[in-house]
Amino acid sequence: MGNKMIERFTSRVGEYRGQAAKLRILAYETRFAESRRKLLMLADSFEKLAERVEARGSAFATAAD
Repeated sequence: MGNKMIERFTSRVGEYRGQAAKLRILAYETRFAESRRKLLMLADSFEKLAERVEARGSAFATAAD
């Protein structure tokens, strides 16, 4: 049971970081400054979400030991 939970956390972290990367690419491709700023802010939000999920997964793994 514990390993499956850790795998889910890891999978979500990867998904969130992947979304952040895609948003950054879109931001750098857009020529509109305000759109670029909003895309980069959204990318940062996804990165922070990934960090929170990763920390939660680490805490869960530590508790499971």
